[in-house]
Amino acid sequence: MSKDKRPPFWKPIERARFDAIHESWDDVRARVLTPEERDRFDVEVPYSMRAKPYDYVLNILGLSKEKGLPEGSGAGFVQSPYADIYTTVYGVTPIADLPKYRIMYRTQPDFQQAVQLQVTMSIGKGFVVEHKNQKVQKYCNKIVDDINLLQDLIALSTDMLVYGFAAGEIQWSDKVLQEEQIYSFNGAELTSNEVFSNDLNGKVEQAYVSGSTEPLVANVLKREHKKDKVPLLLGVKPLDPLYIRVRRDSFGNVYGYVQILSVPYTYIDPENMLFLKFRPTSTGFENAYGHSIFMSLIKNNDLLMQFENDAYIWVHGRAVPPLIAQGGADPQHPYTTGQMDDLMSKLGGRTAASIIGVKSDVNIIELQGAARNLNLNWWLNYLLTRRYQALGVPPILMGVTE
Repeated sequence: MSKDKRPPFWKPIERARFDAIHESWDDVRARVLTPEERDRFDVEVPYSMRAKPYDYVLNILGLSKEKGLPEGSGAGFVQSPYADIYTTVYGVTPIADLPKYRIMYRTQPDFQQAVQLQVTMSIGKGFVVEHKNQKVQKYCNKIVDDINLLQDLIALSTDMLVYGFAAGEIQWSDKVLQEEQIYSFNGAELTSNEVFSNDLNGKVEQAYVSGSTEPLVANVLKREHKKDKVPLLLGVKPLDPLYIRVRRDSFGNVYGYVQILSVPYTYIDPENMLFLKFRPTSTGFENAYGHSIFMSLIKNNDLLMQFENDAYIWVHGRAVPPLIAQGGADPQHPYTTGQMDDLMSKLGGRTAASIIGVKSDVNIIELQGAARNLNLNWWLNYLLTRRYQALGVPPILMGVTE
C-alpha cells in the first residue's frame, strides 16, 4: 500500500496515524463517518447487538424466548446486567484489597497464626470419604491418598480464609493447553466446550478481534477424551487468587474461569476447576469471590501499624534524647558563637550510651517529650481486642498469655 494513500476504515490505528502525520493543526477537524463505516466499525460492540439489538437486550434481561440462558437461571440479578458483556469474557472484577490481604498475612504474626490454626483444626488431621458402597468409598479414599489431596486442601483453605476464595486446577491425564477459536453468541464469547455443554451448536458464529477481521483465539485448558482410555486424576494445583477471575453473567451462571497471568489469557472450564468461597454474600464481588476474614481488619491493622511506627520513632529517639545546652557561667556571660559551635559539634556527634566531657560552666537539660506521661494501654488493648474478635480465635490459642 502506498505511504501517501490513506488506510481503509477497518484499520483505525493506521488511519489515525496517517491523519496525524499528514494533517497540520489547521487541518484538524471532526471526522464524520459514512453510513457504511458507521454500520461496520466495531469498538467492543458484539455483532449480535449490532445485528439484532432488540433480541440482544431481551437476552441480557432474561426475557428472550430463544435458548440463551441455562435452565433455572431465574429472573433476579446478582450484578448489573449491563456488565455481562465484560464479565462473561474477562470475569467479575474482584475487590481491590486482595494485594493488601497478602501483605497483612505475610507481615502480621497473629494473622498467620489465626489462619493456620483454623486450617489445622479443620482438616489438619486429614479426612475420610464416606459412602454407603464400600467399594466406592475405598476407591475414593485411594484417589485422595494417591494425589495427596490433603496437602493441596491445606493450601486452598489458607487462600480461602485470606482472600475469601481459593482456586485449584484439577489435573487430568488427558488435559492440555491449546489455542482455540472463540465463538460469539448473544454478546457472550464462548469456547467450543461451552458451546457443546450449552447445546448451542449451529447457533453461534465465529468471534473476531475488535475492529479487525482477525479471528479471536484464546489459550483454553480442556480435556481430549479418548475412546479406549479412561483419564486419570493426577492432582489439584492451587492457583494464585490474585490472577483468577470468575466468568459469569448477571443471573449468577458461571461459564468458567480466566487466569490473567499471560496474554492471551488462559481460560479454564468449570469441570477443570475446584473453586472454594468463604462466607459469600449477596454483594456483587462477594457473591462471586467470597468474604475474606481480613476485610473488617483493614482499618484496625492500619491503626495498629501507625501506633507501632510512632512507638518505634519515640523509642529510637529516646536512645539519644534531645538536649538543651546552655554555655556560659551565667546569662550575663554567655558563650561566644565560636564556643557554642564547638560545643554543639561535640554534642551532635554523641551516640547511645556515649560519654561526653564538657566544662563546668555548661548546663545541659534533657528535653522531656509529651509522650513520656501518656497512658496508651487502653488504646492498644482496644485495638487488639477488636482484632481478636474479627479473627475469631481466642488469644490464648495464638500464644498470647494473659
